This record gives sequence, C-alpha cells and structure tokens, in this order.
Amino acid sequence: MKTLNLSACLSALLCILVVPAGGEPAGPAAEGLRLSLAVAMESDGRHSFSMSLHNLSESPRTIVADWPYEDQAGSVADFLLCDVVLETTPAVLPPYAQSGGIQRQSAQPGVTLETGGKISVGWTGDGNWLKPPSVFGAYNTSPCLKANGLYWVRAALLVRLRGENSVLLYSNPVPVSIGRSDHMPKHATAEVVDVSPDANTATLSLGRLHGVELNDIFFISSGLSASWRMTVTRVEELTSSGRFVQEYPDDPSGPDTRPTPGLTARLVSSDP
Repeated sequence: MKTLNLSACLSALLCILVVPAGGEPAGPAAEGLRLSLAVAMESDGRHSFSMSLHNLSESPRTIVADWPYEDQAGSVADFLLCDVVLETTPAVLPPYAQSGGIQRQSAQPGVTLETGGKISVGWTGDGNWLKPPSVFGAYNTSPCLKANGLYWVRAALLVRLRGENSVLLYSNPVPVSIGRSDHMPKHATAEVVDVSPDANTATLSLGRLHGVELNDIFFISSGLSASWRMTVTRVEELTSSGRFVQEYPDDPSGPDTRPTPGLTARLVSSDP
C-alpha cells in the first residue's frame, strides 16, 4: 500500500491557491487590497515569514499605524508585524497578556502605496513561536505551537487607511512544520458542547481522532475572571469529557460562572 506524502500534497494544494498577476500566492482581495504570506524553514528549524500588503486599486492608498501608546515610535511596517494575527489549522489560540502605557495622542505614521505597490515585513519565529515573543503584542496575536506536526498558517490583518474605512484581510495559507513532522498535530482548542452542572462535568468537541488522551488538561474561561481546570477522564472518537474544578475564583456573590456550552477550552498539558 502506498503511503500518502502529506508534504507533497500540501505543496500541490499551494499551487492552486489564488496567484495574482505578480505570481505571488495571496489571499482574497477586498476593497482593492490583498495580503500575501510566504514561509521558509531555516537550517535550525525556525521559520522565516514574509508578509506583503498589495494595493490593487487604481489610486494611491495611505496605510496608517494604530500604536496604542505614546512611547511607541515604530514605522508602519513595525506596526503591521505587531498587529497581524497568525491563525492556525488545527486552531491554537495565542496566550493572553495585558499591556499598559500613556495613551497615544500624537499623529500615527503612515505610508502611501501607489497603484501596484506593496509594503512588506519579514520576521523569523523563535522556537515554537510563530512570532518572537519579544515583539509587542505577540502574546495576543501569535500562538506557541507546542505539539509537533504540520499546520496551516494564515495571516489576518485589519488594515487602517487614512480617510477611508478599515479593511479586514486574510492571506493565503502556508504549511508550517513543527519538529520537522508532516503528521497531523494534536488539536489544542475545543468547544464545550455539553455540561452537567450538578456533577461538574463537561464534554468537549475533541476526541481520540484529534489526539486527546486521558488526563489531558483543558482550561475554560467564563464570566469576567473565572477559569476552570478540566481533566479528561473519558475519550470517545470525536469527543472527550471530564470533571472541572475552579482554578481561579470569581466573585462568590456574583452570577454562576461554571462552564456553559459554547465556551472555548484550551489544552494546557497532560498530568504525569
């Protein structure tokens, strides 16, 4: 029996993605703009990315940054690197972090793209981070891919335009191999599909076929600040279930914040 070469399949699929006149694979056009993403693996296993924003319209367009704090003096290209969200399939959510500073009041930098022009930005990931964690905003825009395997990665970017409405763009997807593997990685983001509040148990939308195992641990956030820790005690083909306990206490006098269907569960680790 022949073994399916997943890397070759992905390369073939990449060839039938949208390719603009310039010959560069890119995502769908919106309001005369288009976003492209390319990736290459370095000899040390890290991934180098190149993202370009193209002006397809018949008139110049001015792209502006939206730095939140006064002490941020980066260019538009610097802002695009910080602001772009990297989405993966299977989905892995970025960690969350808060930042602070003096709210910006000064003018934002801008750059004008002539017809057919583009602005590009490149970066190299750090370990399993698609963006280096030292980049501002990386903890909210870039997942850390802990499980080896082959992922699809695409860029999502909200483009701010001077004198125009903002435009949401998605790039073409690119294959990214973690650990030089071409196997499907363990899924790490589930939806809560059922809850038994009296028993403090929940059922998730991931199961054995997604790589879930007994004793896997998921975190579920609910309410304003409550978080729950669910340990998997039963695994079916497409679902898993377990008992949840409160990890971070919420206001005891407030509403019930136990998990409910529709919430997101994030894989954290497995018990020893």
